[in-house]
Amino acid sequence: DTYSHPTAPHSFREGYSLAVSQYIVKKFILLVVFLDQAKLTRLIDHDPCLFQLTSSIKSSRDMLQAFSSKYLAGEGDIIKHLLHMGFAVTQTQTALDEYDYAVTNLAVDLRDGLRLARLVEVLTCNWKLSKQLRVPAATKMQKLHNIQIALKALEEHLPLPAGVTAESIVEGHKEKSLTLLWSIIF
Repeated sequence: DTYSHPTAPHSFREGYSLAVSQYIVKKFILLVVFLDQAKLTRLIDHDPCLFQLTSSIKSSRDMLQAFSSKYLAGEGDIIKHLLHMGFAVTQTQTALDEYDYAVTNLAVDLRDGLRLARLVEVLTCNWKLSKQLRVPAATKMQKLHNIQIALKALEEHLPLPAGVTAESIVEGHKEKSLTLLWSIIF
């Protein structure tokens, strides 16, 4: 009503464009801050990625800076302005966030320890395991480390089957991998 023309419908007074622009910028910044906080607090249980896998932008900070440099020329560091107002953006999407946890080949897919650790996280609601993992797990030592973390956390909740070791999982021993999964299920 403030900017609508009194006699001409769909016509607006001076200042309308500026007010709409300010409104859109405010809503965009609030959306980025909200999504950042939602990701930080795991508002959605399955913890989806905020950014596409192919995107060059992988953090809330980069998103705001790219937006600021393109649409808010001369504004300065938008992150500092938000900090002064009490808003901090910290979310960064890592390779672990983008990891595909689907199992297609049991002999190969459990060997790096990432899927096994994720399974233990989901079952125990201990979301701190992933922070201890080595990603990407390229060497045997990194894979052993990841599986040992998963097995140690799992052992706190149920006894491990005899003969199941981190080495047997890394080597792709199907029977021992199935024995471990069977013990988790039942």
